[in-house]
Amino acid sequence: MYTPLLDSIRNSDPSGARVILESLLEDGRGPWAIHEALFPVVQCVLNPPFINPHLPKMYAINRELAGYLEQEDIAILVRVEVEEYARREMLPPIARPSFVSDVDDFTDVEKAIVTGEIETTAKVLSAFMASAGPLPLVKHLLMLGSGYLDRSLGHSISCTAYLLIEMNIRRDEDPWPVMVSLAEYFCKGNFSKKPTLQYSAISDYPEVYLLNLKRAVSGRGIGPLHHTITLYAIEKCRHFLGHQEYDHALTMWNKMLGDKTEDLVPVDEVASLPLPDYFTFFHTFLESDPIKILEVVKNSLNSMDERHRLAQFLIKAVLQCYNGYYNPHYLTGLGAALWVMDRFHEHPDVVLTCLNQYLDFFYTGVEVGSQGNSRGLKSI
Repeated sequence: MYTPLLDSIRNSDPSGARVILESLLEDGRGPWAIHEALFPVVQCVLNPPFINPHLPKMYAINRELAGYLEQEDIAILVRVEVEEYARREMLPPIARPSFVSDVDDFTDVEKAIVTGEIETTAKVLSAFMASAGPLPLVKHLLMLGSGYLDRSLGHSISCTAYLLIEMNIRRDEDPWPVMVSLAEYFCKGNFSKKPTLQYSAISDYPEVYLLNLKRAVSGRGIGPLHHTITLYAIEKCRHFLGHQEYDHALTMWNKMLGDKTEDLVPVDEVASLPLPDYFTFFHTFLESDPIKILEVVKNSLNSMDERHRLAQFLIKAVLQCYNGYYNPHYLTGLGAALWVMDRFHEHPDVVLTCLNQYLDFFYTGVEVGSQGNSRGLKSI
């Protein structure tokens, strides 16, 4: 039933995809079921001139964003993502091999990446997973990506992590599309040599971790935003890693921060206002003033229910401002900011600085005052 929609996306036909999606929704198809059906085609979505699999990562993070939303709002999320997938270039299809040879040494994967041959690398990745199992493949790829954080602006872990997380959730589905996407990315990035594991004990000292987190959430623009997104991805894939591997990932992330210093929002200078109804919140959001949003963030941090409601409002507002062309970081960066808000709510200086970082990035790229609700909640 979803084949026509998937074909429209594969053919980079946003108009056709839009019509088919609305027909599915009108026929009573659940928006989340539609999202789930997009998995194989989303792995092929490109974002030139960048080599990073931004859209497959966004797709995986949308699973977390959807957890905050009501059913009718999930339909808005699906409208936005279908529009974004369908308007972009696609990786040419690569057929799954009928026969997979035995590969039990990860150095064979590294050698395949060096050749730059995507199909060969995908086959070797698939063969290694068949021989060694999914978890060893995940660990090796994350450690391989950890050696290139500076060069990739963190994507060699953040994108890799979320593609693997989504693949792990879908254990009953064919992993081949993920193998192709990862092969394409690692070949183009020439991420071919695992670094020696490094250990700095960041994970053993919460106060050191917090100091580095404060540096990460400081600063504005796409670079600093990726400092936060990279940590978010490391923490989300932590369950795949042993203690030393986890600390190694944090160590490489810390090196990625370089000599960056913290520059925190002065909490005492931010007013504390109750979270209003969504209609009022959205009109405040349209003023493009991060401080006005931080005022309700500050007041919501001590309540789990209020944090959840605030997260829901922020996601809806970002979706409702959709202008037909979204940088995928508007959603992936939001996922990272909401993770920081939930996990570090006892540190308002961290949360306010992180949300300020994200909102500054979003408002710089989206003229919400002029867009507003021009496309409408039901007509995105």
